[in-house]
Amino acid sequence: MNVRELFTGERRGIGLSLVGIEVSRGSAIIGLNETLYLGDVVELVLPDPGPGREYASWHSYATNLPGVGSATESRGLQTPQVTQALAELRKVFVPERIAVAVSENRLYLALPSSKQGRRIGQIGVLTPVYRCEPAIRFALAQLAAVLRLVDAVAEACGTPVGATVAAPPAVALAVGAAAQTSPATGADDAAGAGPGIPSSSGRPRGQSPATPQRIAVLALISVVLILGAATVALIFLSARMFEPHENTAEMARVREAADRGDATAQTLIGNAYWNGAGGVRDYAEAMRWYRMAADQGYAQAQNILGLFYLNGWGVAPDYAEAMRWFSKSADQGNAPAQNNLAVLYQNGRGMAQDYGEAMRWYRMAADQGYATAQNNIGVLYEAGWGLAQDYGEARRWYRMAADQGVATAQINVGNLYRNGSGVGRDYGEAMRWYRKAADQGDAQGQNNVGDLYWNGSGVARDDREALRWHRKAADQGYARAQRSVGWAYQGGTGVAQNIDEALQWYRKAAAQGDADAEADLGWLFWHGWGVARDYGEALRWYHLAADQGNATAQNNIGWLYQEGLGVTRDYGEAMSWYRKASDKGNASARNNIALLYQNGWGVGRDYGEAMNWYRKAADQRLARAQYHIGVLYANGWGVPTDPNEAQRWMRQAADGGEPDAKKWLAAQ
Repeated sequence: MNVRELFTGERRGIGLSLVGIEVSRGSAIIGLNETLYLGDVVELVLPDPGPGREYASWHSYATNLPGVGSATESRGLQTPQVTQALAELRKVFVPERIAVAVSENRLYLALPSSKQGRRIGQIGVLTPVYRCEPAIRFALAQLAAVLRLVDAVAEACGTPVGATVAAPPAVALAVGAAAQTSPATGADDAAGAGPGIPSSSGRPRGQSPATPQRIAVLALISVVLILGAATVALIFLSARMFEPHENTAEMARVREAADRGDATAQTLIGNAYWNGAGGVRDYAEAMRWYRMAADQGYAQAQNILGLFYLNGWGVAPDYAEAMRWFSKSADQGNAPAQNNLAVLYQNGRGMAQDYGEAMRWYRMAADQGYATAQNNIGVLYEAGWGLAQDYGEARRWYRMAADQGVATAQINVGNLYRNGSGVGRDYGEAMRWYRKAADQGDAQGQNNVGDLYWNGSGVARDDREALRWHRKAADQGYARAQRSVGWAYQGGTGVAQNIDEALQWYRKAAAQGDADAEADLGWLFWHGWGVARDYGEALRWYHLAADQGNATAQNNIGWLYQEGLGVTRDYGEAMSWYRKASDKGNASARNNIALLYQNGWGVGRDYGEAMNWYRKAADQRLARAQYHIGVLYANGWGVPTDPNEAQRWMRQAADGGEPDAKKWLAAQ
């Protein structure tokens, strides 16, 4: 459990604390350890209602607040102003549901951000979503909404307009002294939690001390409000299991329970070994404990064993065995296992590919509100796998997951707007969804925000801002962004040109197999930019990219063979590579095929075929091809001589920046 006191203050005689809380069950392996509560808790210390009076108890979800009767000597807080303030809170905290409770002279408000995880790769494995601190302007909007609630409560309490909250510095909305956490799970040691940031005027009147015990109470209240009391014991047992202290009394008690055959305790011990309790991760020992629990029919442990076999964690990868354990867990209604089983069917791992069966299992998980499955259903609809392609349905399912804070789904919604798939193309809306993911720290979301700034799509083009976002993603190891950072340094866009720096970023991306970066390295070695010119090295990098289907690399290999650079000149080999690139729509390759036909290099000279290929490239607005068409008309090669048509094509080419066309026109 992570607890952070974000703000402390006083307003109109009411003490106020805003606390950020994350409660997870166990380790980061999905199926056992989703984030159970992630969000904020507001505590209001109400003024004394007066002798013989008390505040009416109140416990409700604020999406539909029922009327609460009040005894004659009680004071109700459920006024229209309070209800309106709660509605305003929903707009800025974007919770799934708000929960509120009044007890004695305390009002508690739980504002969850998300209870779902984030998809990793293609196998449906999740880790908890860790909420990034919002931008200052958004944080201020959140604070303003909380203060409006305080004002409404103050009115309900009958307190006069008076003292206002002491204005904290901007950093008061950032994370204060954090609890010590385990790197693997983020679980904290409640006894080591540091104090929050006090207001500049000191602790408000009536405010409880920011002790670890009080903060733990707030966390417990938040979980009880949202999840119910039945899960609390297991939550705290799981959280304590992952403190960075292996030989704790709690560990001994859990081990004793595990030895007695308690499946939950056995799974927790498996998590401890998985997370490297004691400093060393032990797959074999983790698996031994998971199997004990799984053999008793414990669904979470069965799902985890499936992940071990799927990924080859401590065992040889075995899709059939993964499917067996996923099925056992899924048949008990475990949503993560149902999703993982669907992934196997979708990708044909361990069985014949079956999109219909994949959809069936995804629906089971999605109907439980499991966001990753909802996103994956959207993928099937968008791609048209196993059903008719339906962008509207794809967007509907993506939104379900995106509204739960799943960054992958937010990116998928953004992609639909960026590409105009099923909706009118709207770069502004695409940016809005990409920013949601990017603000969570998602590297792909950050990269896509950078792309929009780079291209000036929906925003004014801003090379510096593009580089800033690309760099955020690149620093997380996102290969596409690393390549973009390299491109910026190569071209000096948004930063001073630095070929050495470009090389370093291209190499980082290429080390992850990014084909565009491999092609970029080939170009640098071909032209000797930042490195000694080396056609052989250029060819090596181009082949790495071409083997992944990169059309630019395929075209450039063809050119090296055509010109005999680093290899023996071979027009036939050149034509072969040009055709591979052309099949992927590469305009330069089509122009080069035409050039071979025009000159009879490796083929019989054929002006008609040359014109055919030049037109294909010209239709893609390739200025060089437009120039060559003008040459054919000017010389009457394969077509009647036509100066007017020649000039028309030369003007198009010149407008496209083709220097030879400009020279031709100047000479006329």
